[in-house]
Amino acid sequence: MGPDGGCDGATRSNQEVAVLTYAAVAGAGLVVGAMYALLRVRSPAPPLIALTGLAGMLIGYGISGAPT
Repeated sequence: MGPDGGCDGATRSNQEVAVLTYAAVAGAGLVVGAMYALLRVRSPAPPLIALTGLAGMLIGYGISGAPT
């Protein structure tokens, strides 16, 4: 244990955690997208509607002031 109660050298800043989280989510999205393509699964929503919904979620997340 370090002097501040944390593990020596094992702590991460909030920005590092956010970047790692976004990278993990993007990676999971790519894997699922590849699986959909390989299995030839049709998207449950037309692309324009799906992109509009994703944009709405991102805008709502930004407006809500949710921590990053």
